[in-house]
Amino acid sequence: MPAGDPPRIETTRSSSSATASPRSPSPRRPLTAGPEDDNAPAQSAEYYGFVVYVLSLLSWLAYLAWALLPDSVLHRVGIYYYPDRWWAIAVPSWGIVTVCFVLVYTQLHILRGTPDPSEAASVTDCFARTRVSHAYDLYDLPLGEVSRNLHLRRPRRAVEEAEEGSKP
Repeated sequence: MPAGDPPRIETTRSSSSATASPRSPSPRRPLTAGPEDDNAPAQSAEYYGFVVYVLSLLSWLAYLAWALLPDSVLHRVGIYYYPDRWWAIAVPSWGIVTVCFVLVYTQLHILRGTPDPSEAASVTDCFARTRVSHAYDLYDLPLGEVSRNLHLRRPRRAVEEAEEGSKP
């Protein structure tokens, strides 16, 4: 043993530990948990995220160079074959039109599935909780009670104000 190495402690296993459960660590694997054991998926996601970020940045810069630089500069760099500049405007325009179409289509699809305002399904459904007792609890008001309170009975104060307003 060289002089600078820490001393080794050797242990012997008893016969009861020879039949280890499937969840116990293997004798060949170190018992310490290192960063390679705990964070392996997180680290690979970080690496992939960084690679995707760098590739998207390089793609954006190449697109800007192709769209904005004159042909003479691209020829000096050694780039002779590239698509027509018309595509630099056409592809983003098609993308914007596609996004607008999807937004309008989604709104129309939602409106198509909405029931008419005259139907009871537009106000309540089978999951509505109506008042069972007079206990202080959250509940949904029945449609008939709401209509009665809003449209059939006028509060006394509103009646008095209306009468005062009509007097000369």
